[in-house]
Amino acid sequence: MNILEFKEEVEKKLQELEIKLSDPNITSDLEKLKELGQEHARFSELNELFNNYESTLEDIDALHEMYNAGDVPEEEYLSLLNELETKKRNA
Repeated sequence: MNILEFKEEVEKKLQELEIKLSDPNITSDLEKLKELGQEHARFSELNELFNNYESTLEDIDALHEMYNAGDVPEEEYLSLLNELETKKRNA
């Protein structure tokens, strides 16, 4: 499984959990509700990490395009690229 497939699985699982949590019958089983809530929190965090990573990749692509078009001076380009690469590694 590649990273995109894994991301899709995370999104799918998150949707399934949201459906389960919206079921009015779940409130009668507090232990199950707590378990689903914790699982939802974990998958939400994973999904947010994927989204942040994707956003950073898009920012890097946009920066490359702006630099290649001559819209960003080289010094600024290198500085911003360094920031984005650091953000990507920490995502």
